[in-house]
Amino acid sequence: DLVREGENGYTFAPGDVDRLAQLLDELFDNAEKLRKMGQSSREIIRGWNYDVCVEGIRNALGYVSGRRE
Repeated sequence: DLVREGENGYTFAPGDVDRLAQLLDELFDNAEKLRKMGQSSREIIRGWNYDVCVEGIRNALGYVSGRRE
């Protein structure tokens, strides 16, 4: 929930070492992008707390069970 693709990080499939290497190369070669991603991460985490996390889990469970509040 905290990783926003391309904004403050990247995700990749487990075991996809080639994609991981590609992403690391991209970030190591672009200090400005890495700095901006770090700044975005700080802004995103500022709005996170356990209550928000629990609410997100409850919403997800309600969605998959068909019982949305």
